[in-house]
Amino acid sequence: MARGAEGCVALDMSKFFDTNYHYLVPELEDGWVARPNFTHVLDRVARCQATIGKEASVPIIIGPVTFLCLARGPGASAPLAERLQRVLPAYRALLGQLKAMQVPEVQVHEPYLVTSQAHGLRADVEGAYAALAAEGVPIHLATYYDDLGAAYPWVVALPVAAVGLDFLGVPGAAEANCTLELIKTHGFPAGKRMGAGVVDGRSVWADTGLAGALLSELRTLGVSNLCIQPSAPLQHLPLDVTMELELPESLRARLGFAVQKLGELVRVAAAAGTATTLSDLASYRPKELPFEIEADKYVRSEPFNCRRDKQIAMPAFPTTSIGSFPQTADVRRLRLQYKQGRISRAEYDRGIASHTGFVIGIQESLGMDVLVHGESERTDMVEYFGQALEGMLFTQHGWVQSYGSRYVRPPLIVGDIAFTHPMTVDEFKVAQALTRRPVKGMLTGPVTILNWSFPRRDITRRAQALQLALALRQEVAALEAAGCRVVQVDEPALREGLPLKSSRWAAYLGWAVDAFRLSTAVAAPATQVVTHLCYSDFQDIMAAIDNMDADVLTIENSRSGDDMVRALAASRYGRDIGPGVYDVHSPVVPSVEFMKAKIRSFVATGILDGRLDRIWVNPDCGLKTRGWEETIPALRNMVQAAAEMRAELAGGAPAPSPASGGVEGAFPTTSQYGGGGGGGACPCCPLR
Repeated sequence: MARGAEGCVALDMSKFFDTNYHYLVPELEDGWVARPNFTHVLDRVARCQATIGKEASVPIIIGPVTFLCLARGPGASAPLAERLQRVLPAYRALLGQLKAMQVPEVQVHEPYLVTSQAHGLRADVEGAYAALAAEGVPIHLATYYDDLGAAYPWVVALPVAAVGLDFLGVPGAAEANCTLELIKTHGFPAGKRMGAGVVDGRSVWADTGLAGALLSELRTLGVSNLCIQPSAPLQHLPLDVTMELELPESLRARLGFAVQKLGELVRVAAAAGTATTLSDLASYRPKELPFEIEADKYVRSEPFNCRRDKQIAMPAFPTTSIGSFPQTADVRRLRLQYKQGRISRAEYDRGIASHTGFVIGIQESLGMDVLVHGESERTDMVEYFGQALEGMLFTQHGWVQSYGSRYVRPPLIVGDIAFTHPMTVDEFKVAQALTRRPVKGMLTGPVTILNWSFPRRDITRRAQALQLALALRQEVAALEAAGCRVVQVDEPALREGLPLKSSRWAAYLGWAVDAFRLSTAVAAPATQVVTHLCYSDFQDIMAAIDNMDADVLTIENSRSGDDMVRALAASRYGRDIGPGVYDVHSPVVPSVEFMKAKIRSFVATGILDGRLDRIWVNPDCGLKTRGWEETIPALRNMVQAAAEMRAELAGGAPAPSPASGGVEGAFPTTSQYGGGGGGGACPCCPLR
């Protein structure tokens, strides 16, 4: 399911609500029947009971509403009530088995209930939980990532023993979490336990009194049957700050990772009742910083329809990759040797240049059109930039799960962010000196750096995004000054940061798009700006994607069945598009025919009205997790598929087969990648 197999596409992977955790999207076929095997779950409960006792062993399961609302496939289009009828017998059977094991209660996690869509599901949710309650097992209904909004009055009235509520929401969000106000307006049911999520489960910053202030307010409101808990699962935090001996002591004292959050829970519960006034609560809100940024800094000097013909000209179905290439043991060893001081900076730079040369040589021999340097110098697409920017620090052991066995170390934003020196120019120069083909400058966008970092809590996320954008703007200018004609600014986390309440979307998308444009609008008309989006559902923010004003949009696509391509076509998206033709998270090497079928499917959507030179052919995402034994044959097949489709649909001759050996004929003439002709008179360009 996770990696796919020959003839079997892996499950789609998407972001879990507004976090950087990825989940495999369940697929429901027509006529599906739930036939679960709970042996693994029950074995783990039994092991837990044997270790800490039955009274302390509380199983956790994802709730039926969240499971079904995140599922896709033909069977997912049926009304929720019908889908619940199919899955509830399995949930009831599991609760019955857990009851027989004498568990004290079951935590049923329903984060979907905090979304805007949840309020319209009231009757279905009430019916489902009435059925689950009939099994006689106490249920602790856990909700998190936001307040319940309009659904609050009926969710807290569900027939469960406890309801967990998030009092904090997204760290640094300008919009206040409304849980306390909802309780003031609607109360909380007497006789039901409240799980008060007052310790921040998503922020690395230690509590400075807000948790106690919130508990004091709850006591004032007459809520006394409380259990103190994190605002969200602690899986989004690093483990233990005491391991971070290289961080300044003054900073370490202000941090709280998962272990420290558990200590906060105990301390806050012990100190509950300390008087704190409402004015103290208001003081914890993040502040907005004043920015004096001229309006023209957000706008390219020419609109897309004027500047596109000045950029690199391509044949039909031009080929490229998304950025990274295999991070081999040799690459990792080189970085470790430099980090440990076993080699000099000059030796390290020579080693990285050697790996870059290898990557460039592979791409040229395969006949790819636009190249990348391979990112051998980068352990992570956010970490690399965070280490070079002022205002960001890194941990040594602060790993957080992204998906499966893939972990990342998010940076800590600890001060104002500023550009200090060019971060990618040297690597670009090395790569471009080795080829006449265009090499992309590779940057991570401001919104993604923010969303994949632990932000400050004293100023808003918007303020931090604009600081990042101003820093990256200088890097774009530095790349352009070094001769770079294609700059890729990746924003895979753009959709991830979208608030779970649709009423807050406009504000977020406004500053998120502004940050991207601020970082890229410095580019000259002849410089092609590319962005990459992946592993989220983008169909509902098409206007924002268009407003980013990127020249080329590359997207993860292979697991999602062209849904995004069709949505772009339906919205009349008019800029270059590069849907992924194969899944980089699967070890399967796709055939030429498989990728030709993908390219045909793109054309069949009507995207770009048949402008085949603006439909790019590329993998889904970066290739750092793959080995060379998979990467080379996959890219060879991709280039061959593009060449054959070029001959089939565009009337061009196929490119020389790289399998024939050598790279003769693979080097383009200068004019092939120069500014293209064509196009009518341009109002921005009076000489044309």
